[in-house]
Amino acid sequence: MTASNSPNLYDYDFKLRERHPNFQFYFDRNESLSQETRDTYPHKFDQSYGSHSLQTIDIFPASEKDAPIFVFIHGGFWKSLDKRPYHFTARPFLENGCAAAHVNYRLAPDASMAEIVEDIKEALNWIHHNASNFNGNPAKLNIAGHSAGAHLALATAIELESSGDPIARSVKSVLCVSGIFDLDPIRHSYLSDELKFDDATVSKFSPLRRENLILNTTVSFAVGGDETNQFLEQSIHMHEQLKAASIASSHDVLPGLNHFDIVYEIAAPNGLIAKPALETTLRDNK
Repeated sequence: MTASNSPNLYDYDFKLRERHPNFQFYFDRNESLSQETRDTYPHKFDQSYGSHSLQTIDIFPASEKDAPIFVFIHGGFWKSLDKRPYHFTARPFLENGCAAAHVNYRLAPDASMAEIVEDIKEALNWIHHNASNFNGNPAKLNIAGHSAGAHLALATAIELESSGDPIARSVKSVLCVSGIFDLDPIRHSYLSDELKFDDATVSKFSPLRRENLILNTTVSFAVGGDETNQFLEQSIHMHEQLKAASIASSHDVLPGLNHFDIVYEIAAPNGLIAKPALETTLRDNK
């Protein structure tokens, strides 16, 4: 990985809206595609898994019982954004008989990283225990996330496994799209003042810094070829670390895609992300 304490270097890596000044175009498109998804499929929104207003889940039921469940975690550097504009990512899974769940969680700086990861764990527990209410199979959870959501997907799967939580047995796959897996560079960027990651947080919640990794699931990494070094390098290093630990892992760099438009490859029926993710979901969840 790039080793530098230069805040300018990391600011370049993480100031994505400056790198892509047309970012609002992507946000508007996300909302439009998600509205189409909401117009097409039945749904139950803002199901509470905790007392905080952000501890909610949006559900798209499957048409038949015992369906695999696609769980999506949004990004936003752990401090912004919302589940609603990412409903469109579920479309190819819904079209192939899966149920879908989109998770919100408490945001930094009001919530610590430990609390945010705990929210994802609680959300997965809620999905597991309520799966039959939306025709999902509680033993067929497939977690996906973009950006900070990719970090949360993998970090939570690791936490579930290391703590011996029985929900870990239900996690059949983890899809990490353009994720961050080492939190230390965040501390040397403009994000540091707001996120305030300390040594303990970096050590415990950086999957790249965890030793003796154990995961009994399939992990897939996808990153755009037009992304910055931290996203490109951390994805490949995380993949290599999992492979070294004999954990099933795949890694793909998608040429020409950036941090914002890569999400459309999750939603396209034959997309570079959707197609292999769907194949894994339908194969590993039989």
